[in-house]
Amino acid sequence: MSASVEVIFDNNDEQMSLPTGVKPKPNNEVSIRRTIGLKKDDYQINDRNITRGDMIRMLESVGFSMSNPYNIVPQGKIIALTNAKDKERLLLLEEVVGAKSFENKLQASLLKMDETEQKRFQINKEMKELENKLNEMEQEKIELEKYNNLEKNKKVIQFNLYDRELNDIINQIEKLDIEYNSILISSEKYLQELDKRELIIEQLKMKLNHIEDELKIKNQSEFEELNNTKDAISQKITNYQIKIKEFENKIKTNKSQLKINNQNLKLLDELINEKQLELNEIKPQYEELNNVNQDLKFEINKLKDQEKILIIKNNKYSQFANIEERNEWIQEEINNLNLNLTTLNNTCKGLEDEEMDLTREFDEINQKIQDLNTSINESTITIDEIEHEIKDLNEMYTKEIDKRKELWREENKLDTVLETNLDSINRIERSINENIDYSLSQGISNVKEIVNKLNIPETSIYGTLGELIKVSEKYKRCVEIIAGNSLFNIIVDTDETASQIMNELIRMQNGRVTFIPLNRIENGVNINYPSNEESNCTALIKKIKYDKKFEKVIRNVFGKTIVVKDLQLGNRLCKEFKLQAITLDGDRIDSKGVVSGGYFNINRRSRLDNLKELQRSRNVYKNTMKELAQIKDEISQIDDEIDKINAEIREVSGKRERVMIKNEDGRLKLNQSKTQLYNLEETMVNVKNKREQMEKNVLLNEAKLKEYELEMNKEFVNGNDGELGDGDDELRDISLQLKSKEEKMLQQNESLMALQIQMDELKAELESKLIRQRDEVELKILQCDNEGMEEELKNLQYQEMDETKAMETIENDIDKMYKDLKELKERKGKENEVLNKANSQQMLLVETLEKYKQDVEKIMIKRSTLNKRKVEVETQIREVGLISEDALTKYTDIQSEELVEQLNDCNDQMKEFSNVNKRALENFKKFHGKREELMGRSHELEESEESIKELIDNLKEQKVNAVERTFNQVSENFSDIFEQLVPRGTGELVIGRQGQEYSGVSIQVSFNSKNDEQLQIEQLSGGQKTVCAIALILAIQQVDPAPFYLFDEIDAALDKEYRKSVSQVIKRLSQNGTQFILTTFRSDMIEIADMIYMVKYHNKVSSVYETNKTIAMNFVKGK
Repeated sequence: MSASVEVIFDNNDEQMSLPTGVKPKPNNEVSIRRTIGLKKDDYQINDRNITRGDMIRMLESVGFSMSNPYNIVPQGKIIALTNAKDKERLLLLEEVVGAKSFENKLQASLLKMDETEQKRFQINKEMKELENKLNEMEQEKIELEKYNNLEKNKKVIQFNLYDRELNDIINQIEKLDIEYNSILISSEKYLQELDKRELIIEQLKMKLNHIEDELKIKNQSEFEELNNTKDAISQKITNYQIKIKEFENKIKTNKSQLKINNQNLKLLDELINEKQLELNEIKPQYEELNNVNQDLKFEINKLKDQEKILIIKNNKYSQFANIEERNEWIQEEINNLNLNLTTLNNTCKGLEDEEMDLTREFDEINQKIQDLNTSINESTITIDEIEHEIKDLNEMYTKEIDKRKELWREENKLDTVLETNLDSINRIERSINENIDYSLSQGISNVKEIVNKLNIPETSIYGTLGELIKVSEKYKRCVEIIAGNSLFNIIVDTDETASQIMNELIRMQNGRVTFIPLNRIENGVNINYPSNEESNCTALIKKIKYDKKFEKVIRNVFGKTIVVKDLQLGNRLCKEFKLQAITLDGDRIDSKGVVSGGYFNINRRSRLDNLKELQRSRNVYKNTMKELAQIKDEISQIDDEIDKINAEIREVSGKRERVMIKNEDGRLKLNQSKTQLYNLEETMVNVKNKREQMEKNVLLNEAKLKEYELEMNKEFVNGNDGELGDGDDELRDISLQLKSKEEKMLQQNESLMALQIQMDELKAELESKLIRQRDEVELKILQCDNEGMEEELKNLQYQEMDETKAMETIENDIDKMYKDLKELKERKGKENEVLNKANSQQMLLVETLEKYKQDVEKIMIKRSTLNKRKVEVETQIREVGLISEDALTKYTDIQSEELVEQLNDCNDQMKEFSNVNKRALENFKKFHGKREELMGRSHELEESEESIKELIDNLKEQKVNAVERTFNQVSENFSDIFEQLVPRGTGELVIGRQGQEYSGVSIQVSFNSKNDEQLQIEQLSGGQKTVCAIALILAIQQVDPAPFYLFDEIDAALDKEYRKSVSQVIKRLSQNGTQFILTTFRSDMIEIADMIYMVKYHNKVSSVYETNKTIAMNFVKGK
């Protein structure tokens, strides 16, 4: 959170001096910005940061003064000045003069004077102490001179004694060196024998390491894998045996269940046939009785209709008066019968159509049942085929799993070999790194990483020089010494390849390597070698085997070297043929005669052997990696094949599930169709019976219709005349027939109902129980696939036999592995025995050498002690310092014992000066110089004190003069401005004194006459006081003018008669180049203004804009 304010000044006259580094703007404006925040208070001029002091100095350059606060006059300042006391006005006058600055300088001068006085006091105190110290040191200086003479004589004696002791020590050291060389010569043959033993032990350790590696591979990989395989096969055999047992029990159970199911099926078939025969026997009886019953029912209905007609005829005819009424009633009955016949015929037609639809539906369901049977049979065959396919896929899956397990075993074995080989590589690399520089070993190690990172082809990097050559054991030492670290130079195809690797190596900053690009190696000059037969020597390059493409490199390193018998011969041949020679022991000599060689640690393994072993191990590692990668690829392919087979098994299993679901759905639909067919058959019988009944009703209605038609053609007979008596007889006959037939029908219905119940019971038992049970038993028989299970059992038995054979093979392999491990352990034991024997022999040599070592150590301890004493004596001689030649010869003939006595006498004399100050002379000179320095400083302080006193007097006088001068100017300006403001009056400033000091400034004015007695300001009205205050402010501003003045409503408390006077005075003063900025609510100031601005407050925001006098006047007048 921060806030800022900015003021912009017009600097066209270029009076404002900008601080250093601040550039002026093109329009000569100067912007001053102040930014205040929680943690900052910054000043900027023209957008450049400056200090507060820079800003003050710039403003003072154009007339703004820190001592004159009246260039900006707020309203409260006028009121304060109006009510100010005389003393306060005096302080104001002093502030305008700058008296505060005088006071500050005066206080600083007085403080400086006090400091000077304290320093003079301190210097005088130190001078006294120095005088006392110098008097004491004079005596010490005399004692020191005596002591120095004794010290000089002592040094001469000591030098002679030390020189004699040094010569004696040198003689003893030479004797010890002779003895040391004699012991070295004696121990040389033991050292050579020890070196040979070390080589034998190293070879034995390598053999043991190989045996250990082989044991590790066999134990951790092969043996463990065989045991795992054995456990897996054993588990498989157990699983197969369990499955075989389960299948045997299952087959046995299934056979027993199948027998029971067949018996149950046979029994159910017999029951169904029996019930069906029984139903077939009852059905004709039921149909016959039903037909008879229908005939009786038809006859009864017919008789009932005749009876009804007769009754109606008897009842109705008696009511008719004539034939027309009768015929009208008969016609109405005929019409009703015709309507009834039409309805019955339509019903019969509908029943016939329904019967045809049912017959068609019956045929369709029958066909559907046949199709479902066919589909179920086909599904069953498909399921059998899918089962065989799944079996084949499972066999393929098992074979692929076995293959993968075998490959996993091979992969584990290769991983173990790889791990062992990597340990060997790391061990060899550590051995190599121990014999070369750290940075070189880091560089060689990083080259491999860089080659992989930059994807540089392997064919571009050939390897180190040592890896690319072959040397016989006899010449290995010669090659190693001649090549040195060149054995580790890396050979590449081109300099471009070398640059790529080197740039990356430089970027990594980790190691260094030397590269040999084949394209930059030039053929050297032909070298003439001495004849082997004549000179008994051979060229070293002839003993090195290498690829022809590296010949230039090999010649460059080994071309100028010959192998000689001894150094004498080598020295002669080197000078003659300009070559370098080397012996088989590793001593070499160049053409300039420089000889190098000496002890060669044969215990250290040959770097060439290490490089060759490293190359061999890397090749094995590389080949193993390739083989492992190939195995992994095969495993990946088998994994893909297994996934593919699994996918096929899932697909085929899904297909089997879908077919089985389809089969089950088919069976369910078949049972539903059979039930539907049975129900449909019942419905057809019911519809047929209903249709036949309707047809009989049609016949009855037709008979009634004929009866009514005949009746209509008969003559009219009135029932009241007794002519209908014959109808009563006929009615009685019909009633008797009805009774007889109804009794007969009741008997027939009882028999029919009994048969119906018997038929329903038989059908219910067949459909709901026996047939359903038979279907379930048939399904169980179909599901009981003993042939498939027996086939699966045979397969399991075959697989068990295969796994048993595999177990026998694994057990044979394990037995063989035990034998191999036993042989390896026996070999290891024998090698350990040989190694222990070699170690024992080596220990004897070590003990012998240890005795020599102890003797050498004693010599070396003595020599070290003597050397240490020699260094001490030499140091003591150096400490004695340079001695003159006369002093050296002075004690030549004196024995050492006498010299020691003289030295003791000298020491006794020096004891008297044990407390002598050895730095007395130096301290005397030092303190004497310090006294001179203090005397100079004292003189400087006296001069400074006089200058400060003079400055204080001048400052006091300047202050008084400045106050008096400024008062006179302000007083004169005040009288002048007051008369301009109040032309009829007069005013003046009066300064009061108390002794030599000023006490205050009072104001005496007269507003009505220039001659009347003047009044004090306390006696004036408020408006008159404000006039006096404005006159005083303007008078002060005239003394120290500023570029502009800012007045805040200075006319607020003025009487109307003085506002115009004030405005005219300000107008007149502004014509001298001074700018006045005023805020007002009075019209008098507006009338004399050059530019007018209004401040508008709207929506909580104040805005300033320029306006004209008319608007401003209207505003202040409230219009």
